[in-house]
Amino acid sequence: MRKFLLAVSFVGLLCLFACNGEDETVKRDLEESRAKVEDLNNKLSTTETQLDKQVNDNIRLNEQIRELEAAKEMGAVELSDLKWIENDRDFQLILTGTVKNTGKSYLYDVTVKVGIMDETENIIVAPIVNDPDREEIPTLFFHNVADSMNTGDSKTFKMVIMTRNIHASGLGKMKESVREKQGPTTWEVTGLFNTAK
Repeated sequence: MRKFLLAVSFVGLLCLFACNGEDETVKRDLEESRAKVEDLNNKLSTTETQLDKQVNDNIRLNEQIRELEAAKEMGAVELSDLKWIENDRDFQLILTGTVKNTGKSYLYDVTVKVGIMDETENIIVAPIVNDPDREEIPTLFFHNVADSMNTGDSKTFKMVIMTRNIHASGLGKMKESVREKQGPTTWEVTGLFNTAK
């Protein structure tokens, strides 16, 4: 009987240790699973943060696109083929080029503004001779290209500056500037319009 009880006790202890061993395995598996869940939750949180940032960036970029398109709707002109011609025989400086309506609106009173600058980026003020009404002329000119332009229309223009009464010192500066490539210290042409509809 004593041997039997000893055997039963031994079997009980073995079961207890076996259960204890299984408990440890289950606990370890449970901890690993919890760690994986926490890691996935962290990754999910990071992904959601990135998604929120990308959604906000997308909204901001779409707003910028709408603003730019709205600005384009107001009207836009593009200048091309700008070229200066010196006609000394007829005392003329001539600027030719093309203006194109690149906006989405009908334009009225399309004009080019032409400024001839010196090396300090200031408009040249040329002395005038043989004119009792004025002593000098600023080299800032406006030339009407078209009374109106449809979207996509383009028009060539020719702006003539009469140089007969401009003193040689001022005319020399003007010619020097227009012979150079267009830039902030040479000459500048800007397309303008009065209204867009």
